[in-house]
Amino acid sequence: MIEGHAFRESLATRDAIQSMSGTGRCYECFFATLKKEKLYKVDTERYPMAYIKSIIFRYIMVYYNRRRI
Repeated sequence: MIEGHAFRESLATRDAIQSMSGTGRCYECFFATLKKEKLYKVDTERYPMAYIKSIIFRYIMVYYNRRRI
Protein backbone atom coordinates (compact mmCIF):
# COMPACT_ATOMS: atom_id res chain seq x y z
CA MET A 1 0.00 0.00 0.00
CA ILE A 2 2.52 2.58 -1.09
CA GLU A 3 -0.26 4.87 -2.31
CA GLY A 4 -1.94 4.84 1.11
CA HIS A 5 1.34 5.60 2.85
CA ALA A 6 2.08 8.50 0.49
CA PHE A 7 -1.45 9.82 1.02
CA ARG A 8 -1.05 9.75 4.81
CA GLU A 9 2.31 11.52 4.53
CA SER A 10 0.71 14.18 2.34
CA LEU A 11 -2.01 14.67 4.95
CA ALA A 12 0.57 14.94 7.72
CA THR A 13 2.53 17.68 5.91
CA ARG A 14 -0.71 19.69 5.74
CA ASP A 15 -1.72 19.00 9.36
CA ALA A 16 -4.85 17.26 8.05
CA ILE A 17 -6.58 14.28 9.62
CA GLN A 18 -7.87 11.39 7.55
CA SER A 19 -11.55 10.58 8.00
CA MET A 20 -12.01 7.18 9.56
CA SER A 21 -15.69 7.36 10.37
CA GLY A 22 -17.98 4.41 9.91
CA THR A 23 -20.45 3.77 7.15
CA GLY A 24 -23.57 5.87 6.81
CA ARG A 25 -21.86 9.23 7.22
CA CYS A 26 -23.39 11.90 5.02
CA TYR A 27 -20.18 13.21 3.41
CA GLU A 28 -18.83 9.77 2.61
CA CYS A 29 -22.17 8.78 1.14
CA PHE A 30 -22.31 11.96 -0.95
CA PHE A 31 -18.86 11.44 -2.45
CA ALA A 32 -19.61 7.79 -3.19
CA THR A 33 -22.76 8.91 -5.00
CA LEU A 34 -20.87 11.60 -6.91
CA LYS A 35 -18.29 9.08 -8.09
CA LYS A 36 -20.82 6.41 -9.04
CA GLU A 37 -23.29 8.70 -10.78
CA LYS A 38 -20.85 11.02 -12.56
CA LEU A 39 -17.09 10.56 -12.32
CA TYR A 40 -16.84 6.85 -13.10
CA LYS A 41 -18.76 7.52 -16.33
CA VAL A 42 -16.20 10.08 -17.56
CA ASP A 43 -12.62 9.34 -18.65
CA THR A 44 -11.16 11.91 -16.26
CA GLU A 45 -7.60 11.45 -17.54
CA ARG A 46 -8.60 12.67 -21.00
CA TYR A 47 -9.82 16.10 -19.94
CA PRO A 48 -8.22 19.12 -18.26
CA MET A 49 -8.85 19.66 -14.55
CA ALA A 50 -10.96 22.76 -15.24
CA TYR A 51 -13.39 20.67 -17.28
CA ILE A 52 -13.67 18.00 -14.58
CA LYS A 53 -14.28 20.72 -11.98
CA SER A 54 -17.08 22.13 -14.14
CA ILE A 55 -18.65 18.65 -14.38
CA ILE A 56 -18.57 18.33 -10.58
CA PHE A 57 -19.92 21.86 -10.08
CA ARG A 58 -22.83 21.29 -12.47
CA TYR A 59 -23.59 17.92 -10.89
CA ILE A 60 -23.83 19.45 -7.41
CA MET A 61 -25.46 22.79 -8.18
CA VAL A 62 -27.82 21.77 -10.97
CA TYR A 63 -28.60 18.10 -10.56
CA TYR A 64 -27.91 17.03 -6.97
CA ASN A 65 -29.32 20.11 -5.22
CA ARG A 66 -32.29 20.77 -7.53
CA ARG A 67 -33.45 17.66 -9.34
CA ARG A 68 -32.29 14.57 -7.48
CA ILE A 69 -34.81 13.01 -5.13
